[in-house]
Amino acid sequence: MIDNLNKYIFVMLLLISATLHAQNDSIQLKSNDVLVGTIKSLSSGVLTFETPYSDSDFKIVFDEVKDFVIQRKCIVILTHGRRYFGNLRTVTKDSKNVSISLEDGSVKYFELVEVIALQEIEDQFWKKFNGAIDLGYNFTKANKNSQITIAGQFEFNSEKWLVEGDFNVLNSTQDDADKIRRTDAKLEVIRLFSKKWYLLSDLSFLKNTEQAIDSRLSPSFGIGKLLVSTNKLYLGITIGVAYNIENFVD
Repeated sequence: MIDNLNKYIFVMLLLISATLHAQNDSIQLKSNDVLVGTIKSLSSGVLTFETPYSDSDFKIVFDEVKDFVIQRKCIVILTHGRRYFGNLRTVTKDSKNVSISLEDGSVKYFELVEVIALQEIEDQFWKKFNGAIDLGYNFTKANKNSQITIAGQFEFNSEKWLVEGDFNVLNSTQDDADKIRRTDAKLEVIRLFSKKWYLLSDLSFLKNTEQAIDSRLSPSFGIGKLLVSTNKLYLGITIGVAYNIENFVD
């Protein structure tokens, strides 16, 4: 019975290992080097690749990529403002063509040089969120300077929505000096459309005792269009309105 149990555990470990391995992206360079990990994004002709054995992400010139397979769905941006959502992979040995498997089951084929940007998107809703928070405390005995800092950021990526936000808080006290209180935060929301158009809105907040600003709220809203999109150049135009609301201490 113990032998059967050990065999069962061994088979389960193999299945788990195979499943984890199957979730990895892979790329092969023109030098025939192969990397296994996660393709995070492609922008301005540079591919960002993450591996479990490196402290920082690899930055790879996309022209040096010979072959790749992406397991997760991603937003793929092609020349002339074309945008698709699906699985992307090369389909020829010379890597001149790629295929995009869409959610409706159809497959589209393009030349590799037409791909100018991509961003991997998680399937589950909560996994689309990423964030980080930093806490800091400094103390200087000479002038009894005590400083507390809090900083954070988050982002949400989906097929048609991009939400990014960050905040910074600083509280500082010191002998023979006024207390310093500073809080600033920003939220940006972008809504993408199937063509070259997009909507964007922005909201920023600032409170700073050094500038005697009790609160400054700056909302904005606009619409934009991408005019040129290549591996080397992004050119667009945006028009919108912004409103500034300020309240001072005195």
